[in-house]
Amino acid sequence: MQFRITATHLSSIIILLHLIGVIGISIPQTRELVISLTPIHLILSLGLLIAGSKTPRKQLVKAFLPIFLIGLIVEIIGVQTGFPFGEYVYGKVMGLQIMDTPVVIGVNWFLLSYLFYYSKNKQQSISDFSCFRIDDIDGCID
Repeated sequence: MQFRITATHLSSIIILLHLIGVIGISIPQTRELVISLTPIHLILSLGLLIAGSKTPRKQLVKAFLPIFLIGLIVEIIGVQTGFPFGEYVYGKVMGLQIMDTPVVIGVNWFLLSYLFYYSKNKQQSISDFSCFRIDDIDGCID
């Protein structure tokens, strides 16, 4: 018998991870530990999304790469210039950085994009995530 992670499993695990994070950050004794686990949390969340997604892996990769790169570039521009989000810095806790910007932040952009798309289209099939809407402009990655 093969076990497949369902959307319910995935949602439950991600909610649990976020609750642990919120509680852990709110407790002074565990705050530093929980913050240091942020990159692992993002990678784990990406793994759970891939494992539980009905979207074919090839389409996920085709969507991941441009979103990851766009997010990383926007964040690099933001850290270096203060545009478009204002001045901010990332600490070293997020791991490998390019121009003071953690590489894993591109994963966060993908996760947010995927979850936004999924929640916006939850009545529809999410089998084609490589076609999605941004600001009401149709964009397909073929």
